[in-house]
Amino acid sequence: MKRITTLCLTACFMLIGSLSLNAQDKAELIQDNAKNQAYELRKAFGLNDTQTKALFTAIYTREKTLNFTDYSAMNKNQQIKFNAQVNDDFKSALSGILTEEQLRKYAEWMKKKKNNSEE
Repeated sequence: MKRITTLCLTACFMLIGSLSLNAQDKAELIQDNAKNQAYELRKAFGLNDTQTKALFTAIYTREKTLNFTDYSAMNKNQQIKFNAQVNDDFKSALSGILTEEQLRKYAEWMKKKKNNSEE
């Protein structure tokens, strides 16, 4: 009986450990993607250090919020409103970070990126 209990507890701890590692891996992946995107935009638009850091923070915050939110307690309409609010907050952050010209270039860049991903 002790062996079965020990085996069950070991399996539970392994499962909990793997779940937390997956969340940690996901957070690291989001962080790496945000860094890469901020660096890519820095090169494309000639951003300074302050803009690049602020852009990284905005991208990371948006992606982390969208990927770690528990949508199970929301109905479809609430999910749509939540995602729209997160994206509106991101656009607002962008308008405080980028110049008008950079915002225009960013919109074009995103449009090209979206078109390339659909092909």
